[in-house]
Amino acid sequence: MVLFADDPKDVQKDLPFWWEVTKTIGIPAVSVAISAIVSYLVAQRATRTQRHLSLDQVQNKLIELALQYPHLERNDYCDGWPHKPPDPVTKEWLEDRERYDNYCCFVFNMIHQNWLLASKKPENIEDLLSIKEYILRHYCWWEEEDENIHFYESDFCSFVDGVIREMRKAGQIKKKEEER
Repeated sequence: MVLFADDPKDVQKDLPFWWEVTKTIGIPAVSVAISAIVSYLVAQRATRTQRHLSLDQVQNKLIELALQYPHLERNDYCDGWPHKPPDPVTKEWLEDRERYDNYCCFVFNMIHQNWLLASKKPENIEDLLSIKEYILRHYCWWEEEDENIHFYESDFCSFVDGVIREMRKAGQIKKKEEER
């Protein structure tokens, strides 16, 4: 096989068949594969960035709602869940209760989305969101609403329950017996 020659036709004449196939198909195939990998990585990065932005918007919406309806983040209201109805039940009481119930769904949906974004790894979620702040404020709702175990994945429910247990051990949340 001649690799160097005065006439380029002499070099091509002596190259094996596999080299011709590699040159014609292999090099473009490698280029396509590299392009596909780079495109995939760029798309993954863009999707992740978009999810972060979306969750930031959800958190901002929660802040707006808390400013508009201050009882949603008041200690006495959150810690007193579920509230006994007044006698007689007022329309305002029903609206506040329903608003808080929906707000808490919104809060735990946001925590769930962050948990998914953190690849379901508890050690990664704190980098995305201060979940303990939200759980500390709204754990009474989480524990009282049995529907949560039906609407969220069991490993997410275990994660939230584990955070509540840790906060109880640390004395940040009262033990259930002390609350009532």
